[in-house]
Amino acid sequence: MKGLEKLMKRSLVVFVALAILFPLYVFAEPQGNLIIFHAGSLTVPFAKMEKVFEGNYPKVDVLREAGGSTKMARMISELHKPADIMGSADFKVIDKTLMPDYADWNIRFATNQLVLCYTDKSRFADEVNAENWHKILGREGVIWGHSDPNLDPCGYRSLMVL
Repeated sequence: MKGLEKLMKRSLVVFVALAILFPLYVFAEPQGNLIIFHAGSLTVPFAKMEKVFEGNYPKVDVLREAGGSTKMARMISELHKPADIMGSADFKVIDKTLMPDYADWNIRFATNQLVLCYTDKSRFADEVNAENWHKILGREGVIWGHSDPNLDPCGYRSLMVL
C-alpha cells in the first residue's frame, strides 16, 4: 500500500507542476527574432506591419530582407537561408520554388498592378496614350527598362506585357 501511496503522491506532484507550468508555456510572451524575406515592392507595407507587430510584441525583433521575389525564394531554397515568412510579389513563386519543402501553405493577401511610368520630360510624353504606348516604346531614341526577370516577378511580367 505504501508503494501505491508514494506513486499517487508523485503523480499528484507531477500533475500540479504541469497544471502550473503548462499555462505559462502556452501563454508565454513571444520573444526572439522573426525573419522575413519579402519582395522589394512590399517594403512599405511590411515596414508598417513590423512597427505594429514589434509594438505588440516588444521581445520580438522583426528582421526583414527585401529583394526580387524569385531571388528571395532562391535564397531560402538554394542557399538554405532561414526564414519564418516569405512575402512574394507573385504568389506562384512560393508555389513553384518553396512548396512543399520550405513552405507548408501559401496565402494571397494583396494584389498589384503593372504600370507604364514616364514624366513630362520623357521623350514623346505629350503623345503617349492607351492606344499607342507600345509603338512609342519602339521608337528610336526611347530608352526603357525593367527589373531582372530572373530575380523579380515585375521583370518577367513586364516582358509578358511587352
